[in-house]
Amino acid sequence: MSEKTKLKITTITPVSIGSGVELSPYSDYIVEDKNTICFINKRKLQDIISKNDRWLDMYVAGVTMRMYNNRSKNDLKYFLDKYGIVRNLDEVISSKCIAKISPEKKLQIKAIVKSPLQEPYFPGSSIKGGLKTVLMYDWLKTNRNAEMKIKEVINGKIENDEKKEVNFDWLEKEFEYKGIENGNFVPNTIRQVTDSTPLPKRSNIVIDCCREDITLRCECIKKNQTSEFELTLEEYQWEDLSEQANNYAFDSLKREFDLIKYQIKQLSKEAENMEDDEMIEDINNCIEK
Repeated sequence: MSEKTKLKITTITPVSIGSGVELSPYSDYIVEDKNTICFINKRKLQDIISKNDRWLDMYVAGVTMRMYNNRSKNDLKYFLDKYGIVRNLDEVISSKCIAKISPEKKLQIKAIVKSPLQEPYFPGSSIKGGLKTVLMYDWLKTNRNAEMKIKEVINGKIENDEKKEVNFDWLEKEFEYKGIENGNFVPNTIRQVTDSTPLPKRSNIVIDCCREDITLRCECIKKNQTSEFELTLEEYQWEDLSEQANNYAFDSLKREFDLIKYQIKQLSKEAENMEDDEMIEDINNCIEK
């Protein structure tokens, strides 16, 4: 028996679901200021530049030879302003979004998935992947045989070939279209997950994410953005799956708190003095059950 449920998904932090596309500061976007990114309509830009052979040659050279390097102030905006190619940047801008970046850094933007109309959305495949993770986590946590089977795989790898990677393909295949009921696999639990409804164009944001000495410039869906999608389950209830999802979220957040307490010494006094019970209460308040 199938159960179709219409659900809402709301971001509580910026979320990046990458499309695999990277946007160049030399041809795809302009930093208007440290708080605004302007995405270029490349077709309009090319139509304007192609009217002048000199402009076109300089533009192609600038993009292909990367003459606008990180040490130079020369970028696409500089190029357009210097030669008076457009009277107003709005002539070649397709959309704008808020940015939290270091404008002096010329970095490629890792773009998110968007509709043909450039509207961000949550792909059904990404939502489904998250739900599969929930099902797998619940199975690993509650099934007594799970730990034993995984140990068998790891021990077999150690005995046969220590250099060979552990193969968990069998586990992935089990969960491709399946869930768990009473510790047993149930076929076709997640029958279908649709793409979410499109979000407004201005629901995206560009953020510089720093990890040690590396800075990644990522496009994200802003926090507090809500969209809808449909989930079809087979011989399974959304009420049960949602409880498993909440348990997974709770355990993940609790684990993050434990890592912070263990690894980071210079915490604020409030965090240092926070009792475990208070932390758990705070986590519970963040998860709607």
